[in-house]
Amino acid sequence: MNAKQLQFINLVEQKFGKNYVITKQEIIELVRNKEVNLTWPSWFTTEEYRVGRGKYRLPSQVVDNSNIVIENIVPMRKPVQENVANLIPEKDPNFVSWGFYSDLKNIVKSKMFYPVFIFGESGFGKNMMVEQVCADLKRELIRFNFSPETDIVSLVGGPSLENGNIVFNDGPVIQAMKRGAVLFLDEFAKGHPGNMLILNSILEGKSYLNPHTGEYVEAVEGFNVIAASNSSGRGEDTGRFLEQILDTSLLERFPITVIQEPPTEKIQVKILSKYLDDLDFTEKLVKWATVIKKTFDNGGIDELISIRRLVHIAKAYKIFSSKIKAIELCTNRFDVNTRDSFVDLYKKIDANIEFDEEGNEVVQEPEVEKVPDYI
Repeated sequence: MNAKQLQFINLVEQKFGKNYVITKQEIIELVRNKEVNLTWPSWFTTEEYRVGRGKYRLPSQVVDNSNIVIENIVPMRKPVQENVANLIPEKDPNFVSWGFYSDLKNIVKSKMFYPVFIFGESGFGKNMMVEQVCADLKRELIRFNFSPETDIVSLVGGPSLENGNIVFNDGPVIQAMKRGAVLFLDEFAKGHPGNMLILNSILEGKSYLNPHTGEYVEAVEGFNVIAASNSSGRGEDTGRFLEQILDTSLLERFPITVIQEPPTEKIQVKILSKYLDDLDFTEKLVKWATVIKKTFDNGGIDELISIRRLVHIAKAYKIFSSKIKAIELCTNRFDVNTRDSFVDLYKKIDANIEFDEEGNEVVQEPEVEKVPDYI
């Protein structure tokens, strides 16, 4: 309320009391009183305060709320980041480089802004390749996984209430720009296409104007964007990945697109040898996975065995010491018919497996070295 409104309320309260229902005639008499110097309160004689024909209820006398609100508005600020975690990935001693690894390493090492889009079947090393390139070069990596619910705030950040203050929390995109980090956008084609167009200008290497804070964010040298997906961004009709059809303008901003092919049999043996001491089992697993992959490529089946699943089987074998049990446990994620056909195929490939009368694999117990009595 302004000063004249407060003056009118004060005069009525002094004369009639608080919350008084004043008549139009009483208002006229007050205005005519030259001693009070009051003008006609047109703001008061409205439907807001009207309680009857020619009658108006006086609002409670309050201080000027508009001034209070203005004084208590806390300008949006950026939170102080303390003890920021080290974002450099750790080196995996079991990692084996292959495929596009050396080329991607050259891109990241150059510190040029050169976005890369990688797509291929799940479980063939896209994520591990990006992570280990950054680990090798000691570069910070910020990974963000897309989903259909991913929105603009998820990407660039947004306001939140912190200790009574409105602060703006930077999203992964802004954090990577400010730190000169590698931004890894995983499951890229699972995001809603309309919410991803905000990345267009950023993928051109341009600055970003934050509409919430007015901050103009310039990317630090070394900032780059790597996106990974199971499809090329044109959707897929198999139902295996539920990928979206991405906007052509978004895909066009990636200078290069890499198709992540499965590693060769030689590389697969090398990878599995990091987890298995049994070379014969390792080679037979790779042969088994290769036959399945060929059948998959020819449209004979809808599933395949990735290098990731081979590693799962190798680890299960070290726990249970049973080849068939390890394969069964790690293929139970498929439908029953597919699982059974995969297990049967391996039994044909590995003729050295012995089975008891009930059809169970005969597992050789590991030999335990006898401890001398005198120890």
